[in-house]
Amino acid sequence: MADWVVGDIHGSRRTLDDLLRKIHYQEGKDRLFSVGDLVNRGPDSLEVLRFFSSTTGAEAVLGNHDLHLLARAAGIRRHRPEDRFDELLAAPDAGDLLRWLARRPLLLRLGKDLIIHAGVLPGWTLAHAEDRARKCSSQLQGRGIGVFFGKDRDLRLAEDIQIMTRLRIVDSGGRPDFDFVQGLEAIPEGSRPWFDGAEILKEVSRVIFGHWAMLGLYRGARCICLDSGCIYGGGLSAMNLESSEIVTVSSRRGDLWLR
Repeated sequence: MADWVVGDIHGSRRTLDDLLRKIHYQEGKDRLFSVGDLVNRGPDSLEVLRFFSSTTGAEAVLGNHDLHLLARAAGIRRHRPEDRFDELLAAPDAGDLLRWLARRPLLLRLGKDLIIHAGVLPGWTLAHAEDRARKCSSQLQGRGIGVFFGKDRDLRLAEDIQIMTRLRIVDSGGRPDFDFVQGLEAIPEGSRPWFDGAEILKEVSRVIFGHWAMLGLYRGARCICLDSGCIYGGGLSAMNLESSEIVTVSSRRGDLWLR
């Protein structure tokens, strides 16, 4: 039995299949965890959701593109030029898939490891992060996606879910900067990566995250980014939790996001 964590898939089902073959993944024997962003920009969001929702031992945390899909399906957000999940929304099993997606957690603890899509504020403890994640998940499943993006959204919960699914850097005051998308070398003076000095890293063995394609595969002190930029041609990566081995396969040309 092996536990694997896979980076941002973004609807790249064929590339995912290549990766599963390379790591010799066996359903029912191995477990597969996603850092989120199962959907959008790649061509096969429908098949990726069908695979994860029906596969024994597969789990995912929510990413910002997963939340965007839920908001689109609820009519809260409009179509964006880069959206590529109209086939999913029109599928006969769309309702079941969306309900499955809405039940996914915002973070997962696997032993002493923590999986989250983006990050947490530097001052957040593990207990605080778990509490905010539970409250957001409870509201998502109870009141729906509108509590985060609708006209009557809860501003505190909306910021919390943005932090966990979109954060890359914080400014000099430790406040989130959601606009930054570049690599480490481009971080503005006075700002820093969310994981630089993060309290939560004192309480876990590793935080494993994605979302930051321009950071790419990154091994820091107790933090690992697995977003190798699959839809941009950087390949899809997975890490074996026991051995810490990282395996990457090349992106299929048909899975690339052509702007």
